[in-house]
Amino acid sequence: MWKRLPELPDDVVSEMRRMKKIKLYADEDIEPEVIKYFKDNRVNITSAKTLGHQGKPDSFQTQFAYKDGRFILTKNAKDFLNHRRVPFNSINGVIAIEGTMANTDAYYRMIDFILDFIIPYADFYHKRKFLIADGEATIYGIINGQLNKTRMKYEEDTWELYQWVEK
Repeated sequence: MWKRLPELPDDVVSEMRRMKKIKLYADEDIEPEVIKYFKDNRVNITSAKTLGHQGKPDSFQTQFAYKDGRFILTKNAKDFLNHRRVPFNSINGVIAIEGTMANTDAYYRMIDFILDFIIPYADFYHKRKFLIADGEATIYGIINGQLNKTRMKYEEDTWELYQWVEK
């Protein structure tokens, strides 16, 4: 069942605000408009297209992003969320978006969620993988040597967060 997450205490919020922001490396499937939107919102982002990395294999993209201290931003969840192909120790992080510009409102809600709830917290989300869908996010990470999966949903109007809790 979905359980609303409580507000964070002020001291935790203050500490989180001091974290460095995530830097992004946009895979070649990310639209130029989305890259510009991130730049307009003061996100340090570069892209495979800008750097001439188009057509290079995912292993190259992963290695480049890792060496440059960047999270991969992609729509290729099938490959980048495959934990055998792209292990957690070979990434800074991955953010995979489900959706297209065909539904602009939903697509930009997902981008705004990334801007508000992921980008500001590089230290907290280091070595994590995200699958972002309209109104929902799934976070994967290794905790105490075990694969951990956390499902979250968010309300667009209030940005209230809910976490899926097994009964």
